[in-house]
Amino acid sequence: MSKFGWILLVLVVLSAAPMAMAGDAIVGEVVDSGCYTREASRGADHKECAARCLKNGNPAGVLTDDGQLYTLAASASSYEGFAAKRIKVDGKRIDRTIFPETVSVWEDDAWVEVPLTKFGGPETKD
Repeated sequence: MSKFGWILLVLVVLSAAPMAMAGDAIVGEVVDSGCYTREASRGADHKECAARCLKNGNPAGVLTDDGQLYTLAASASSYEGFAAKRIKVDGKRIDRTIFPETVSVWEDDAWVEVPLTKFGGPETKD
């Protein structure tokens, strides 16, 4: 699906939902939604491909332990460095779309908070 198609899909989802809901944090693995929905590709073996796909604009998703896929309403390329990593995301949710307000990554047996831009993507180091 083209970038325009994904943007259109997100806009349709947003316009169809009556209100945003806050909820418990979503915890799971960062995947690129394209490869995961087509081929169930995920995990360390798919990390490099997922990073490339996120960099190229495939929507970033969080796959929970119970198999639920949530789309991150943020720049996919900003999550490139988090491919196949375990993250915790909190923010407003509309159905299976989450607008990140806080993000933490699991590193060295602890959650480490990630600074975000105003658009919900991780800040990049220049």
